[in-house]
Amino acid sequence: MPNLVSSFGSLLGVIGADKSFRQNPILGNPRLNGMGLHRRRVQIAAALTKSRRARLAGTLPTDHAADLDREGFVYRYPAMPEAQFLALRSELLRTPLPSREMRQGPTTTRMAPLTRKVPLARKFANSDDIRRLMGYASGRSGTPVVFLQTLIAKAAEAEPDPQTAMHSDTFHSTAKMWLFLEDVGEEDGPFVFVPGSHRLTPARLEWEYTQSLTAQGDPRLHHSLGSFRVDESDLPALGYGQPRSF
Repeated sequence: MPNLVSSFGSLLGVIGADKSFRQNPILGNPRLNGMGLHRRRVQIAAALTKSRRARLAGTLPTDHAADLDREGFVYRYPAMPEAQFLALRSELLRTPLPSREMRQGPTTTRMAPLTRKVPLARKFANSDDIRRLMGYASGRSGTPVVFLQTLIAKAAEAEPDPQTAMHSDTFHSTAKMWLFLEDVGEEDGPFVFVPGSHRLTPARLEWEYTQSLTAQGDPRLHHSLGSFRVDESDLPALGYGQPRSF
C-alpha cells in the first residue's frame, strides 16, 4: 500500500505543481522527458497563464501590463509617496517581529511575517494595486504571502550561495515583489533579472527540454529539484540580453 500511495502521489504531481526531478520519479524519468513530458508541462502552463492574463489585463494600468508582457517585471519608483514610505519604514524597523532564519553558503536569510503589529506594511502589501500586479504576473488570483526579509551576507567562507546563480524558480509562472527599505548597491547583492526571460520562446523551450533529460541526476541540488540554473554565458544563445540589477 505505501508504494501504491507513493506512485499515486507522484502521478498527481505530474498534473499539479510538483517540480522536483529528484523526488518525483515520474517527472525525473529521462525516457519520459525524452518523449517530451517536461516540455509539454511547460507549454501547458504557459498557455494557461496567457489565458488568465488575458482575463486579468483590464484590472491594472495599461503601462504596467505592457511592462510585464515585454520585460517580465514592473519597476516602480517611488513605490509610494515619501511620507507614506517613511512611516511604513519606521514601523517595520521599530517593531519586534518573530522570525526564522536559514543559511545558504555565506548568506543568512531572515524572514519575519507581517503581523497585525505592522498595519501600514500589511495595508500596502494587501492593497488592490499590488494584488492585481501580482495576480497578473503570476497568472492567477489570490493573496500574496508577505514577509520582512533581511539578507546578511558575509565574505565567502563556505559554499557559494545557490541563490546568486541565475535560475528560474519553477516550470510555471510565478510572481515576487520587493519593496526596498534601504538603497541597494551592486556590492550589496541586488536582485537580478534577465529582461524578457519570462517568455516561452522556441529557444527557451528547447533549453527546458535539454535540461529535463539530465536534471534527475544533476549534482546541483536546486537544479535537480526543478529550479533550473543557467550560466550567464549561455544567455545570448537563448536570445536574452544582459541581466538587470535592481
